[in-house]
Amino acid sequence: PGLYRLDIVIKDVNSNNVGVVNTRLAVPRFQDDQLSSSSLILADDIHRVSSKDIGLGQFVLGDMKVRPKLDSAFASNDSMGVFLQVYNLKVDDKTHKADASVEFRVLKDKVTDPVLKFAIPQDKLPEHGEEMTLEDRITLGSLAPGKYKLEIAVTDNLAKQTITPVADFTVKAPAPVVAQAQATPQGR
Repeated sequence: PGLYRLDIVIKDVNSNNVGVVNTRLAVPRFQDDQLSSSSLILADDIHRVSSKDIGLGQFVLGDMKVRPKLDSAFASNDSMGVFLQVYNLKVDDKTHKADASVEFRVLKDKVTDPVLKFAIPQDKLPEHGEEMTLEDRITLGSLAPGKYKLEIAVTDNLAKQTITPVADFTVKAPAPVVAQAQATPQGR
């Protein structure tokens, strides 16, 4: 845990041009007794991989391929993939299971009332012990173009702790459909 500087050096081997990008990298400290989560990833592609590809290749996290949408901009006719890992859920000593509840909330700009809200039913949550992986898709068709915020409230009902990871995203108008002109045969 701590604050680091990440330097990325890129060299074009054809022209010998070199570019450098410096960025700040904050590695959080996770407390063993505190509910915590990974970064909330908004993705344009999220799907399971075959058992032979688990953990292999770009953007593969466990058994899921999660390709992040770096600009967090989605067309209103798209769906938005959501990926979040939750850590340190308390496990009941008798049942050996955690008891968690999850609620997704989408807020527009600075409005405090959600424009979209849904809970994941307890029986639809993935089987989990101390860790839980949430992967879902949110249909954006009901959202007007603009800036939004996704909050995922995860409550550990045994430990009475709640975390709410947040990610900003933008909904764009769908790209216009371009009709292709049909070729008509020339008669003689």
